[in-house]
This record gives sequence, structure tokens and C-alpha cells, in this order.
Amino acid sequence: MRTLLLFFTLLSLLSATTLLAQPQPVTRPSSVPTLALPALDNTRLLQEELSLRKPGRAPRFAEVRQVSVRPETDGVWQVNNDGTTTWRLRISSPNAESINLGFTEFSMPRGGELYLHTGKKDNWEVRGPYTPADNEVHNQLWTPVINGDEVVVEVTLPEEERSNLRLWLTEVNHDFLGFTENVEKSGSCNVDVICGDADGYAIVDKYRDIIRSVVVYSIGGGTFCTGFLVNNTSQDGTPYFMTADHCNMTAANAPSLVTYYNFENSTCRPVGSAASGGAGDGVLGVNNTGAIFRASNPASDMTLLELDDPIPAAANAFLAGWDNSYDVPTDTMIAIHHPSTDEKRISFTFQQTFFTAGYAGNNAPTTGTHLEVPDWDIGTTEPGSSGSPIFDRFHRVRGQLHGGQAACGNNSFDTYGAVARSWEGGGSSSTRLRDWLDPNNTGVSAIDGREVNVAPSTIVATPSAQSACGTDQVQYSLAIGSGFTSNVTLSIGDLPAGLGASYSQNPAAPGSTVTLTVGANTPQTGEYDFTVMASDGSNDDSVPLNLTLTAATPGPPTGITPAHNETDVSLTPTIQWSGTGMGDYLFEIALDPSFTNTVFTGTLTTEEFTPASPLEQSTTYYWIVQEVNECGAGQASIVHEFTTLVLACGGPQQSADVPVTIAGNGTSSSTSDLVLNQNSTVESIEVSLDVSHTYVGDLRISLEGPNGTSAVLVDRIGRTTTGFGCGGDNLVLTFSDMAASTSAALEATCNNEPAASGTYQPVDALSVFAGVTVSGTWQLVVEDLADGDGGTLNNWSLTICTADAALPVELISFGGTGKDCSYTLDWTVEREEGFSHYEVERSTDGRTFSFIGQVESGRQRYTFVDELAQGHAYYRLKLIDLDGSFAYSALVAAQTECNRNSLISLYPNPVDKANTLQLDFNNPLTTGTSFTVFGADGRAVFNRSATGIGNRSTSLELGELPAGTYYLRIVSGGQAEVRSFVKM
Repeated sequence: MRTLLLFFTLLSLLSATTLLAQPQPVTRPSSVPTLALPALDNTRLLQEELSLRKPGRAPRFAEVRQVSVRPETDGVWQVNNDGTTTWRLRISSPNAESINLGFTEFSMPRGGELYLHTGKKDNWEVRGPYTPADNEVHNQLWTPVINGDEVVVEVTLPEEERSNLRLWLTEVNHDFLGFTENVEKSGSCNVDVICGDADGYAIVDKYRDIIRSVVVYSIGGGTFCTGFLVNNTSQDGTPYFMTADHCNMTAANAPSLVTYYNFENSTCRPVGSAASGGAGDGVLGVNNTGAIFRASNPASDMTLLELDDPIPAAANAFLAGWDNSYDVPTDTMIAIHHPSTDEKRISFTFQQTFFTAGYAGNNAPTTGTHLEVPDWDIGTTEPGSSGSPIFDRFHRVRGQLHGGQAACGNNSFDTYGAVARSWEGGGSSSTRLRDWLDPNNTGVSAIDGREVNVAPSTIVATPSAQSACGTDQVQYSLAIGSGFTSNVTLSIGDLPAGLGASYSQNPAAPGSTVTLTVGANTPQTGEYDFTVMASDGSNDDSVPLNLTLTAATPGPPTGITPAHNETDVSLTPTIQWSGTGMGDYLFEIALDPSFTNTVFTGTLTTEEFTPASPLEQSTTYYWIVQEVNECGAGQASIVHEFTTLVLACGGPQQSADVPVTIAGNGTSSSTSDLVLNQNSTVESIEVSLDVSHTYVGDLRISLEGPNGTSAVLVDRIGRTTTGFGCGGDNLVLTFSDMAASTSAALEATCNNEPAASGTYQPVDALSVFAGVTVSGTWQLVVEDLADGDGGTLNNWSLTICTADAALPVELISFGGTGKDCSYTLDWTVEREEGFSHYEVERSTDGRTFSFIGQVESGRQRYTFVDELAQGHAYYRLKLIDLDGSFAYSALVAAQTECNRNSLISLYPNPVDKANTLQLDFNNPLTTGTSFTVFGADGRAVFNRSATGIGNRSTSLELGELPAGTYYLRIVSGGQAEVRSFVKM
């Protein structure tokens, strides 16, 4: 260990020497311009942070301070005698324990270097250099922490490259906790990873390899968790990095990841001693900055990243192996983690673990999302340990820490997101591990780890599985590891009969690539497995390969579920069929049997489909599937059809504990409860809320169900990759999976008062609550993620639809007929006592509907004429009871032919800032000509009779109308015409 400490000391001195060797400034460091930020109260920030800590939340160690610093406008430039030029700026954040910086624009030109240093001879620290090798596609650089409350940024580059420097500092992160001198120390019951046999912990010595896979990291310069390096079946050393989803790593903030290797105490502190519960002496000398987001799965709390730079050799890192099976691990389980960001610790349990359905859920042996540890026998976990791995006795990762109640002094549990569940995750490459950790689809269930710094004596095939038609040949690329010591001989010992194989070269040199060609001698159908073996006489390896052959196109798939013509089908059904399983499937689902209005069309790799958002209730859908293999597209299935169930929706259920204050000092989390007592399950749900708050770009709002399921509704609208977003005030929003406006549209919205209003899709689909029992406590969580602005949650409500509630009225029939440019709807009802009214809605795609009219109750037969009908449309009725509960009718598909010669031309369209719509007529205006403008909801907003009789043109002043889509209805000379326009 002394050698390691000496290495870090030399590394620091070398970095300092490199910086001091740069051309020296004419001005002394004390005269460098200073960006002086206001002082922060560390005690208050710490108290606020501790009050917010809970299982499943990433701890925060630094306050984000927004700045805008560019070398063009800030700091000082100096020309050096050797043809280089240097830019410097001192940054001061009084009372900071450490500082780290976020450059959201970083592009270093040829010959340039960026350093950070303290500028203090009595406390000299250096980070860097950061060179053109650190330029990334995302154009960002996030630095490691540097101790103290001041840092000097220094860039030196050739004078001729000065104009090519791109540098924009947008975040100064003020450490109020003490990332390296944490005032919230980990518990004394923890065991340092340096402990071993001589200290009474011989068991630790068995796991020295996997200890080196675990790191502490920061995100966005402000929050911290634990993560670990993980191996893949290609054994190619790709620096994959796993952690917990609740640590909030996303594609947007992945570039801000900073990983710290080997942050460990140099001695084994006695367990239970004051020293073990006190400050350690770990060094943050080796780190990586930046990553690429690969996958996440909230259900199993998994996030997978790929570091965007090679792992430093000085890290002496290890890529951990894994086991993706549901085989329950027995005997010893090992947790390696950084509690409270302190030096690395290790914990053991010898108790039986088990898979659970969700965080702290019920036992689920073969489908669980989590693996639960009942109690720790040696050590424990703490905040900051989130995302750390749990290993089985075979040194393989089985999950990453989600949370729990374990701590020094208790016998409580911890819960880990299961690798077994994360393996297939949400069924796509961005939601599961399989595509990344088994890139060649070998199908293995477990692999061992490997050293980062050792060249492998392995053979890797890309791809490892191929398919072909008839006698077509396929090729596999075989990468020969550079760890072999001499030429490698390749062989296949189990090549199936009827197949032939040849190599582009054999033997092959270490580090080379060989092409293996395989094909059938005669057309045949089947799946064949064989193994390629490699040997240099001293080292051996093998790789399994797969070849699927088909002799003809496939037959038609057979539908399984829903059954043909089945009714009362769920709004989120899983449609299944049976094919040969040896190809892909072209799948299509539509609202009509001719498939002119499709809901989804695409290629699937499995024999099932589940819609991403709920289908319409009480609606007939049609689907067809066709299998495609290497020989081509086969015969399509029959057209299947099913009808979804009828829903009844209760009126809005209002929370009773509002208003709730949203604190404006520091960050905060405010909650409001809504207790429901309804013995049914959710089919669909909508959330409405009203929030008064200055600077709404600080807010993240989530809904949590009675069973712990949660969904983010809105997350800091207007925010880009860092910082906070929209500076407008107040939110009046409704969230629905079926909303026409997406969460991305809300993200781009920032008005004055309110900053955002209307109906939008949420960030996380509300369909996650489908099947959740309505009864229980629902909670709205409002997180204010910045200091200085506060407000009030005024009210919020849920509208929940279920399949087992009574409808407000019995709809006997509903249909319609089209004539010219109008469509007449007719419906008949019974059992209308205590009923309120009907709302008529129209859609052009059968999914997004707009209100076009209202009909009061009181009769059994009703008629409604849509005079704005144009072409193909869908209609439905919303049946609303006096208590606010409602249900929807089935859809009516309509077609109107509107082929009259056009009466007018109108321009400009869209209407520009002049707010004038010009109308030119084919015939002179006649007495009685009228103009009516309707909004998108079908309500008339503008009426006017024509003036200038006999003229062929006129204009309409639209200055009072808000921006949006409108319909203009012109009646003239016994003719009527509807034209749409947009007002900007």
C-alpha cells in the first residue's frame, strides 16, 4: 500500500511540475481577475440536504451555481515569449469545501491544455491537463473536485489557435458537505476494503479483484452515488459502467459523470472505533470524466453507461462479471460501496436472499425486479452506497443497490435491482442490459470478470449468430486476442454434417482478425451450433457460434390472444401469435380492416406486441402479422379483430390537504396526499394540478401510487443539459397519456402567466399505474431543485377510469350520416335519470380528440350536426353524469365529400404579425354573406357580416384572437365553405 500512496504522491507532484513548467505569467496569480460569487451558508445547505435524504434518492454534496464565463469576455489573456498564449481566471465560492466546474462547451484546439489549480503554494492541487484528447461529441467537460473555495482556470495554447478555442463555463459547484472531508461520516460498523487476514478479516482477501471494480462518482457536479465497471461477453474491455436508475443518470447529464478510482483508506481502521466512524485519508488522484448513456430500467432501478474515455492504467481497474439468472444466490453475498461518499467499504451477509416484486415487495422467485438482503452480518450500507453492486460468492454481480433501512446498529434489509430483471428490462436496447453486455447474443447466463490492464488471450466472434437462406454463405469475423504469445491455430471440432467452413488465414497472428465463411452444401432448414477453438500451444480459448438456415419462406402466423372477435379487451393488451420463430415479424394494427388508419406498423423480433400508450376504450381494432426470414416475406395471417372494454371514469378526485407550501430557501420536497377508497383497479388515469411558483423551471413533479409505483409528470421545463429552465411563473396543467401534446412540447413551453397550461403527455407514461388498486393513498410530490424561489401547490386531482364501475347512462345506439360538407350524428339512450349532458368530440386519427359541441340531456333520441366536417373523421360521445363521472361511447368513423368549387382564396396562411386575413372571392360579394370563425374546439369565436357588397375581396382583422388553429366558415349566395388557417 505504501507503493500505491507513493505513486499518487508522485502523480500529484508530476502534475504540479507540468503546470509550473508552462510559460510563467507577467502578472502574478494574485492579480488574476476573480469571479467572486456570494458566500453560501454550508450549515443551512447541509441541514436541508439531510432533511431530504431517504432511500431511493441520490444524495447531494454541492450547490449548483449558474454562471456564464467565456475567455472572450472574462479573465485575462497573456502572450508568452514562446509563441503561446495563456488565459486565466480565478473563481471564488466562499466557504466551499471543494469546487468542481461544468463546461457545457469544451473544444480544445491543437496544442492546447487546460489546467485547474488552487493557486496557493501552501495548498497546491492540480487537475489536468485537459487536451484535444478530451474533446467529445457532446462538447462538454466536467471536472473532478479540487479542495478549497478558490480555483484558477488556466488555458495555454498556440497563439494562432486562440480563435479556435471553444470554452463556456456554466456551472460552479459549491461543495457544502465535504466530498473528501465529509462532515456526515459513515458509520463505525463499516469495514475498510484494505482490511485483510492480518486484521482479522481474511474473508476480504478473497475479493480483491471485484473491490477494484467499484468507484464513487459525481453527476452534474452536485450529487453522488456508487457505481461499478462491468464486463461483457466480447471480453473486449469496453468500459461499461452500471449504477442505480434513481441516481438520475440520463442521456442529457451522462457527459457530467466523474468517476473516482481507488478512493480507499490506507489502513484498516478497527470496526466500531471512533477512527472507523471518522475522517479517512483516501486520495482522489485517478479519475475519468464523461460518459455515454446506454440503457436504464426504472422497474429494476438499473442504469448502464459507457465511459467516453479509456480507463486510466493507474486505476488498476477490474471489469466485474455478472449472473443474469433467477437462480437464488446462496451462502456469502458481498457488497462493496462508498457510504456517504467516504472511502470504500465492504459488507457481507450469510443469510438467504430472495427475489421480490418491486422495492421491498413480496417474494417473486422467477419474475422479481429486486433481490433483497434481509440483514448484514458484517458492515452495512448508507446513503451514497446507492448504485453499488452486490456480488455472489463467485465474484459475479447480481444487482445494484436501490435502497433499504440497513444501518449501523440495526438488523434491517437492503434491496438491490436484479440483474436478472434488467437483462431484458423494458424489451428494447435502451431499457435492458442484454444488447450491451452480450453484444453477440451468445445467450450465456453468467461470465467472470477480467482485468482492464491485461491483454486477453481470447477469440471473439462478430457476430456470433448468423442466418441464411438455402445454400447462401455467411461470414463471421474472428478477433484474435493480443494476449496470445505466438501464432494461433483455429479449428472447429463439432461442425454439423452438411455444412462447410473455410478461413481467410490459419494460423493467425495475435491481434489479427480472421474471416470464417460457413455455408450449407444443400438447402436445409434448422438451427446449428458449433464451436471455433483457438490455441497457441500455451493458451486456449473457444467461442460458440450459431447458424440458422431456412429453405423456404414461412407460412402464415396463427393468432393466439386476444381471440378473434374477442370483446372487453384491456386498453393495454399483449397481442400474441405463433410463427416459426426463425424470422422477424411485420406487424400492423389499425382502426379499420383496410389498414388505412394505422395505430402502429413496424418490424418485431418477438411473437407479441403491446401498445406503448393505451388504446381507445370501446373501440374495434384490426391487426395482421407476416413473418419474414432470410428467404423473404411469407404469407400474412388473417385479419384479426377485437374490441376494447368499456370504461367508466369517476369525476375528478380532489386532494383535501391543499394548499401546500413549496419552500423557497434551498431545495425542498413537498407532498400532498389523496386518500381513495374504491375496490377496483386502474385502467387509465389523468392528473390535473395548479401550482403557484416563481421560476417554474426549478420544479420536478411526480405522482406516486398506493403500491409505491411512481411516474414523473414534469421535470424542470425549459431545462437543457444542466441548470434550470423556464423563468416564468405558475403551472396549470393536466397530464394524460392520450394528450395530443407531448412532454417534449411542454419542455419547450415557457410563457408569462401561467408559464405553462393545457393538457400534455407526462415524462413517464401513466400507464405504469394500470392494474394498480385504486384504494389507498396517492401522493403528489413537488421537488424544488434550486434555491431562491418558492410557491404553493394550490390543488390537484385525479380522474381514474376503471372497467367495473357503472356507466352514467345506457347508450342504445350511436351512428351518423354524411351529406355534402356536414355530418349528422344520432344516438338513442335509456336510464338517463340524474344525468347531466353529452359532449361531442371529433378526431382525424382516432386517437386525439377535440370538443366540438354539447347537447343537454332530457330526451331519449338526440341529433348533432357537425357543419365543419371535412373528409375522413372519427366521432365519440362523452357521457357526463351530475357528479362529474363520465364514460365514452364507441367511435363512429365518418366520411364526407366536400367537392364544391371553392368560393375563396385566403392569405397569408399562417396569419402573420399584421393579424389580417385577406379573402379573395371568385364571385362578387352578395347581401347576406357572413363569416364565422371557430376555434379548434368547435366553439364560434368570431362573427361578421360582409361589407362592400359587389366587391371581390375583403379582409378580417384577427388581432384579438390568440395563436392557434381556426376554421373559417363562409356562407354566400346559398353556398357554404369551411377553410382552416393558423394564426401565429
